Amino acid sequence: MLRKKSVPRCQKLLKTKLLLVITASLLLLFSVNWWRNKQSDSVVKTSSDRAALEAAEGNLDLYPVTSLVRGVTLVNSHNLNKVEKNYQLDIPLKNQMSDPPLLYGCEVTALGMILEYYGYEGNKNKLQEAIEKQPYQLANGLMGNPHKGFVGDASGKQPGTGVYHEPIARLAQKVVGEDYLVVDATGQSVKTLLAAIRQGSPVWVAVTIDYSVPTANDFTMWQTSDGDVEVSHKYHAAVITGYDEENIFLNDALGKRVTIKQEQFSEIYQGMGKQSIYLTKN
Repeated sequence: MLRKKSVPRCQKLLKTKLLLVITASLLLLFSVNWWRNKQSDSVVKTSSDRAALEAAEGNLDLYPVTSLVRGVTLVNSHNLNKVEKNYQLDIPLKNQMSDPPLLYGCEVTALGMILEYYGYEGNKNKLQEAIEKQPYQLANGLMGNPHKGFVGDASGKQPGTGVYHEPIARLAQKVVGEDYLVVDATGQSVKTLLAAIRQGSPVWVAVTIDYSVPTANDFTMWQTSDGDVEVSHKYHAAVITGYDEENIFLNDALGKRVTIKQEQFSEIYQGMGKQSIYLTKN
């Protein structure tokens, strides 16, 4: 009969110690990793909190960024009070001097750009034929009133000058009928005109022909049958087509695109009587 070989007691103790050492090592390794991860999380959180605090205090210049969190768009503090200011409408460019030329036909040329933008015919010569008219000078010496109609001859073959916003607005309404409402925004602020641009409406506007700020010397007082009316040899018309944070973009009736500083435009606009017109959908 065979007997089971006994293991010496010292070998049993050695195995037990070895198992204890291995177990202790594993526990130590786990503890070290856990402590490192905790420290890393703490550093990240502290850095994030500090950055947020410094940004709030204005000590950290952050670039404008947009983050998407759970479907909500978050914008940093630099963007909270900023309004998007970069708009450009695709408005056809026309030239009052294209054949047959209209030397004094800037107003109907500018209107034609807007009408064509909305899908209507914008032929300047047809519009000039259709607009209300005033004689350049009456037999009694009184002058025509540009508030009532185009004064004189637009071709330049005979004396002529121009027309103000009221007849232009009436002509525009006649062309578009009930499809659109013509808004005579004369007297309104530049801010109102730019709001119209944001809504997709180009703006007919009175400017100076050289885009200089008008002075008192640029105006003459005409005596008309309706009273005194100021006229200017610098009077011109254009279409606001867009703007950015500093500039306003225009289609000039002489067939050129113009970029002008907002401050300068505002002074010109005011100096020329804040005459402006745009269309809205009825």
